[in-house]
Amino acid sequence: FLEQGSLVSGNYCDFRPASANGLNDTITTCHPGKLMFKRCASAMQDLWKVRYTVEGTAQPNVDFKRLMPDGSLTDFPEFVTLNPGQRADSLMIQATGTGSDLKEISLRFLNIQNPYAFGQPNFSGKSIRLLVRPVPTKPENQLGICWFDSARIQFQGPALSDLNYAWKELVDGQETTPQNLSCTNCQYPTVFADSVTHLYRLSVSNPFCQYQDTLRVDAKRFVSPTFQSGPGWLQLANPQAGYVYKWIVNGQAQSGNSINPLLYNAGDVLQFSASAPNGCGTEMDQSTIMTGNKKELDQQTRLVLFPNPGKGLIHIAGRESGSGMIRLTGTDGKVYLERILRNDENTINTQGLPSGIYWLEFESQSSALRNRLKFVQLEE
Repeated sequence: FLEQGSLVSGNYCDFRPASANGLNDTITTCHPGKLMFKRCASAMQDLWKVRYTVEGTAQPNVDFKRLMPDGSLTDFPEFVTLNPGQRADSLMIQATGTGSDLKEISLRFLNIQNPYAFGQPNFSGKSIRLLVRPVPTKPENQLGICWFDSARIQFQGPALSDLNYAWKELVDGQETTPQNLSCTNCQYPTVFADSVTHLYRLSVSNPFCQYQDTLRVDAKRFVSPTFQSGPGWLQLANPQAGYVYKWIVNGQAQSGNSINPLLYNAGDVLQFSASAPNGCGTEMDQSTIMTGNKKELDQQTRLVLFPNPGKGLIHIAGRESGSGMIRLTGTDGKVYLERILRNDENTINTQGLPSGIYWLEFESQSSALRNRLKFVQLEE
């Protein structure tokens, strides 16, 4: 496929296809493809041309162009020239189209054994097939997470390590630092859901490109079960319309209405499950039912509230370092307070809450440890 002047010669040394970029030779805006042409030292004094024809669904100068060493883009050439004394040259290809659909580039080179057929160039020699797609990878644009649960953000393709990922939250159209993400400069952050919808903006960049995308995280409502108890009995304290509840005693599902009190004997092994119409749910073992802690018995509540009973500004001590989700639920099952508690925050304000008994839950974002304890709100 090397042409010397108007003659064709097979005296070439090496041909390499697009350099690996982690996308299986898929050319994107952020990851140009590279074709390398090199000739033998014995043929260095002549003018050589690499001739080819371009086929495929990707259109030259529309879906892709040539990327020059200075970073500029030029029209895709009809051939590559090796000037006298020039050992090698490369052809950098960069995606320039729109969208993220894959299109094909097929380069067919001049047949060095039979360069012309019926007076026309015979492009039946070596060939190479490349794929072109402007955007290398996109996050899923919508994610639904149950209240106070977490999930990892997924991408529609491989999120590559040589790209920089920067996450921001959009609040009233303004970019802010996200409070519900495990990291703000990583490929796959974990989202910690509260009870409201969040909109995030992702900026992806490397020396070749920069683009943005958005991700909407919808909080799917789920009210965790709480219980009333007495000697030998338990009862769901906050049943929700449309939820399906089930008691399991010693491995056997209990018939009847699960909202009614459950009578049990010492030594019985208890379990409880709850599922909401939107697919959210929970399964609780005996430790969780009795203590409100999702972990084992050796991870008992370490939180201390003071003053308790109290009102107004309440101090929290003994929690893990780092941000976490805090929620205050009444015995009626209603959530009266819920928000992210940052690492440097150790107080909540209960001013305006009705007097009575509440359950305070704190879930650490670093370890997913959830602590729960009782708080009594005094009359103001």
